[in-house]
Amino acid sequence: DGTLPPGWTADGVLVSDLTDGQQQTHDVSVAPDGEGGVYVAWDHSFQGSQIARVQHLGAAGEVAPGWPATGRRLAPSRFHEDPTVVTDGAGGAIVIWEERDFPQRVGLYAQRLLVDGPVALDLALASVEATPERVLLRWHGVGAGALTASVERSEDALKWQLLGAASTEGPDALRFEDDEVVAGTRHGYRLVYEEGGVARRTRESWVEVPHELRLALEGFAPNPAAGVPRVAFTLASQARGSLEVLDLAGRRVLLRDVSGLGPGRHSVRLEGRPAPGMYVLRLRHGTEVRVARGVAVE
Repeated sequence: DGTLPPGWTADGVLVSDLTDGQQQTHDVSVAPDGEGGVYVAWDHSFQGSQIARVQHLGAAGEVAPGWPATGRRLAPSRFHEDPTVVTDGAGGAIVIWEERDFPQRVGLYAQRLLVDGPVALDLALASVEATPERVLLRWHGVGAGALTASVERSEDALKWQLLGAASTEGPDALRFEDDEVVAGTRHGYRLVYEEGGVARRTRESWVEVPHELRLALEGFAPNPAAGVPRVAFTLASQARGSLEVLDLAGRRVLLRDVSGLGPGRHSVRLEGRPAPGMYVLRLRHGTEVRVARGVAVE
């Protein structure tokens, strides 16, 4: 009957407090959250950038817990178009937008937001590889490759030392290699970056530096792999070994002998180019076996 429910004012509720007169909003899309609230997505234009943002309002018109007053930026890149939000059927939402950040990110992207707030948008540590001589860390997040980020290390979670800049590994990943470690020690790592003019840090992650080398298979490097793929792995001894690439039916596609490479981390190019698809990589070394998955693309 047009009656305003509690919390909803006659002049409307504020969705985002980006109030600079030089900024513009357009291409607004909405989707219900299933609890009387709504997800709102829009393009935010300022200083030559066009950023897709999303906000979650509760049933009383309030900004949902954990969501910033400005709404959430969908990706760190700078040129987004036509964000569209739909319900995921479980209280969350899925936002789809077009990236035009040439040449780093071009194409159609999607991101799911869970009911308790946005997830998988922030940078997160995706993998760690530790040997007695080095620690290799990889962080993943939508558009992470466009960020300028640095790595900090701590021994006690109280004092943090700036190690250096993280390097880009594809449009959505960053990596850092710490070669100043001591075998048998424990280090904490975190990534420092800037988003929307605000300094942010990822959650700290603690890594045990082993006393001795251990067999490890990283997989295609990079993954997905284009053309003739390169595979990264660590051998613990001089034992005989082999590296296989299998399709999902278990058929061997590629084989390489890795005997004689010696202990340490290795990155080798395979002798052949698999067809585009998903593969299983299997590293046999002495009596041990390691398995990883990889994707080959055109």
